[in-house]
Amino acid sequence: MAVETHAWRKPVRRIAFLVFPNFQALDLAGPLDVFAEANGLVPADDRYEIVVIGPTPDILQASNGMQLVPDICVGAAGDQYETILVVGGPDVPTSQPDKRLVSYLCEQALHVRRYGSICTGAFYLGAAGLLNGKKATTHWQAAPLLAKKFPSVSIDPDPLFIYDEPLITSAGVTAGIDLALALVQQDFGSGISLAVARKLIVVAHRLGGQLQYSPSLVVSKSGNEKIERFKTHVERNIRDELSNAALARALGISFRHLSRLVQDEMGITPIEYIRRARLDTAREVLANTKLPLKVVAHESGFGTVEKLSRAFKTRFGVTPIQYRSSFGS
Repeated sequence: MAVETHAWRKPVRRIAFLVFPNFQALDLAGPLDVFAEANGLVPADDRYEIVVIGPTPDILQASNGMQLVPDICVGAAGDQYETILVVGGPDVPTSQPDKRLVSYLCEQALHVRRYGSICTGAFYLGAAGLLNGKKATTHWQAAPLLAKKFPSVSIDPDPLFIYDEPLITSAGVTAGIDLALALVQQDFGSGISLAVARKLIVVAHRLGGQLQYSPSLVVSKSGNEKIERFKTHVERNIRDELSNAALARALGISFRHLSRLVQDEMGITPIEYIRRARLDTAREVLANTKLPLKVVAHESGFGTVEKLSRAFKTRFGVTPIQYRSSFGS
């Protein structure tokens, strides 16, 4: 399914996508459309040439049931690429990566200008050792596991993409479009990338990161009775101040002991847990009502619009009004 193919020539803009059984179709289709649209806006001799590489020549089925015939199999793919991108898939984080693709990545990383991943494709890069000492991102749900599997990598689950040359990684699924637009901008300038975004009816530079889409609260590991009482108390009294002393009185344990329990069970402090609980409450109110921000701040326990807005900008990179604009019913 090459966008353009000129055999036996080493083009400047040749991009390889590595795919495998049960890949996420949108991880491939979204970036492909970005590069195809860019080709209509640049000189014919400077266009992208896309090659889809599979582990074998056989038909691959995506996770949504779509079938795809790779342009070439990895054994015959050669090294005539400027950029190599690995797509993701729903079972990639918990399955063994295809050794043929991993080996190919290791070899080609020495020759290409840049390499990267879309969504959970980052696990393939990690298996190839291409994330070591780098900054990277992936789908927010898979970020903790990626950090656990590859501890030398600095994982940030929020950005839509991270460029740590020559590595570029994207967040979940549709963030592959953001990554592709960033590559178009790098190659041809902001005018071309903006024109492509307009043609595809997408935002050239989306506000905030993918944490807007993920729940703020973490799950405790063991269901500890004291932890459950703490969570229930926070949920029922989210509008209140919830000071250290008030928490200790309500739960009948010292705040120091509570802090240790929460840190051990959830990896965050009680104060951070409360802040995230307030943010989740505020997001629910913003998305499902048209209440003024002053009321939202009260309902979520932030007290003032200023504190609410500051917390949103810090956590999500957007204001409450921008969040409501994107997610409001």
